[in-house]
Amino acid sequence: MDNGVLNSWKEIATYTGRGVRTVQRWEQELGFPIRRPRGKQRSAVLAIKVEIDLWLRTPHGAEAKRNSRHIHFETHKRLLNNTEVLQVRASTLVSRSEVLAQQVARAIKIGNAMKISCKAARVERKNWSAELVANSRVLREKMHRPTELGISLQNSPAPGETDR
Repeated sequence: MDNGVLNSWKEIATYTGRGVRTVQRWEQELGFPIRRPRGKQRSAVLAIKVEIDLWLRTPHGAEAKRNSRHIHFETHKRLLNNTEVLQVRASTLVSRSEVLAQQVARAIKIGNAMKISCKAARVERKNWSAELVANSRVLREKMHRPTELGISLQNSPAPGETDR
């Protein structure tokens, strides 16, 4: 059953006797009558045979030039707008990167200070430990050395013992 509707690029190309890319280029450059049910640039396409036949019978050179100028103007305008947006985004990125660079420099400075502090604390702990070991040796030596009181206590009789 032929209802006069072509439902794909391949059907449209076969109907016109051209390649798919040619028909797609005609749509872009010459206004070939294609319909997109979803209205999106890359959605499915369909075409009506009567519209294609009418389009094929009309010259498209002058119209293509007129459309081309309009398309170029619109493209140029869009490119200018995009350029402005990109410039704003680039300046935002530059300012953010400057802030990040300052934060990184500060973090590095804090890290280096912490490294030095930890190193100093390790040296101090080592010195304190060595001092503690030395002091404990001195105390042990003092405890084992006889003193005058210790000697007199050793020579005195134990409690409860008396000289008889």
